[in-house]
Parts: sequence; structure tokens; C-alpha cells
Amino acid sequence: MAEVVPLKEVKKENVVDFIESNIIFRYGIPRCIVTDNGTPFNNKHMSSLCEKFSFKKHKSSMYNALANGLAEAFNKTLGNLLKKVVARNKRDWHERVGEASWVYRTTFRTATQAMLFSLVYGIEAMLPLEKQIPSCE
Repeated sequence: MAEVVPLKEVKKENVVDFIESNIIFRYGIPRCIVTDNGTPFNNKHMSSLCEKFSFKKHKSSMYNALANGLAEAFNKTLGNLLKKVVARNKRDWHERVGEASWVYRTTFRTATQAMLFSLVYGIEAMLPLEKQIPSCE
């Protein structure tokens, strides 16, 4: 599952806080994470986080087409989703990241025959449209 947060600056402290709050405290401690070679991921704060929660961090190779391709494919999809929900002036994109992420998580994938949401949480997501349609009880 991909997680996203809009940041004014990609600082090492922001990255470590994001991983702790949005990955570890939401899904549990990973066995390992794969990052690029950027300085926000390679520093003492990140090493401390890995040590604190006992997980490993691997750096993806610049030439690892599979790992980098998956990240790039997600970035492209997220960008396309944001284009559909942002205002014309495009200044509200940072406010719409959550909505675009929700759409991504709740879109049916033919490869898995499921939504990412249901694969992660084990239940179907209640979509806004379903709340608007009265049920037959």
C-alpha cells in the first residue's frame, strides 16, 4: 500500500515522523523498507528509527527498474487522480491528496480481483455513494 503526505520540504525529521506515524503506527512494524538514496532517508534519524523498531532499511538501486518502476507508476497514477480533483488554479492539490489516495485504495484492481483497501483491512470499504443510496431493509 502506498502512503502519501504533502510536505513543504522533504526534511529528514519529516520523513522519520511520516514513517512512524503513517506506516508503523497504522500497519505495524515492517520487516524492512526500501528507499531511494536521498539524504532524507540516509541519516542518523532514520538509523535511530530503524534501531528503535528493529527493522531494516534497504536502498533501491538507481538501476532497479522493477522497484523504481512501481514507485513511478504510483506517482503517475496519483498525479492523474489529483488532476481530476484539484481546482483550476491547482493551488489546493495538497488539500486533495487524501481524497486522491482514497480513490486509489478503493479502486478495483483486476490483477488482484480486489481493492487495495480490502486486501489491507480484510473488509470492503464503505464508499460515499453507498451511503447516499437507501438500503432495502
